[in-house]
Amino acid sequence: MKAQLSLPSKILLTLCLVLVLVSVNWVAINSHRTTHLKLDCGEPQGESYILGQAIAKVIHENNPKITLSVV
Repeated sequence: MKAQLSLPSKILLTLCLVLVLVSVNWVAINSHRTTHLKLDCGEPQGESYILGQAIAKVIHENNPKITLSVV
């Protein structure tokens, strides 16, 4: 004896499967995303520039998905 699904059940099942596939792809894409930021700190000889480089290093060491360039 075969169990047959009604048309609304088939549509609902299809929509659920599509939603699961979209969700899995969304998570996979966002887990590989890297954020790039620029930090404007003034002259390269100044103290604020050195501090900016230190901040960029600490941020990148604690969260490799964030890259900070000091300009």
